[in-house]
Amino acid sequence: MDLGNRPRTMRSRGPNHIWAVIWNENMERLGISLYGVFDLWSRSILAMYAHEMPCDPIHVGIEFLQLAATSGGIPLMVITNDGIGTLDLARYQTQLAQSYGPAASMEASVHVHFIQSDTTLWITRSWSRINNQYIRPVMETIYQQIEAGKYNPEDSIQRLLFLFLWVPLIQTSLDHWATDINAPTTRVNQGREITVSNRHHAYLNPETFGAENEIIEVPEEDIEEILANNYSPRDFCHTTTPQWFHIRAMEILHMLDIQLDQLTLGGVWTVFDQMLPQVQASFPTIIH
Repeated sequence: MDLGNRPRTMRSRGPNHIWAVIWNENMERLGISLYGVFDLWSRSILAMYAHEMPCDPIHVGIEFLQLAATSGGIPLMVITNDGIGTLDLARYQTQLAQSYGPAASMEASVHVHFIQSDTTLWITRSWSRINNQYIRPVMETIYQQIEAGKYNPEDSIQRLLFLFLWVPLIQTSLDHWATDINAPTTRVNQGREITVSNRHHAYLNPETFGAENEIIEVPEEDIEEILANNYSPRDFCHTTTPQWFHIRAMEILHMLDIQLDQLTLGGVWTVFDQMLPQVQASFPTIIH
């Protein structure tokens, strides 16, 4: 494993040659960590994730293995700008590449590189687009609530309720953004619409572009065995807040007849205001 931080140029030969696992730090001051998994060759977004801070290597590792299972295997190499959050990921990438990959001569046997966050310009641009059009407006609404005295991030109960509501909402939005960015883009040329880029099509059909799929095939049952042997059922039932809080918050949501997956940016603070008195009453001994 290469622990160097030197900027380097990564040349990708085809889909699944290099996956980039890149964090976005913009919302970390609010307690939310964001990262995406990108295929370097096709520029397709394979997945995006929202977590509470700090980002747990256990759950990043689980998400990596689950993504590998749905993708049919792992890439030849992973590059990332976070050496702590990817501890489990790096271990599995290295182990699986050594077990299922080509001869030891491949890529000088280096399976994980740590890079500067701005090394890959198009990923920076993708995150910048999401920052400008989604994350910054979201952060503005949050800071407006703080300034108005309606949300106190220093209050432990309010902060837990904030994470309980906001992390799933942001995850849903990231899923939509990934679909939108992967969708074909067009331009009008002499009155005709011409498809300029179709990232996901390129990822799935590399032969159309004179490339080959570089994936290291790993049987899905082998990945499932790794998951079963290395993680407990509790690890898979990951919640954004402690179980004692999550269970009670879900009960209150149910009483209010509100579905967590139906939250919207325009309505989340109304739900926060409705839930907060009942949540506070449920945990009166906790210092707010």
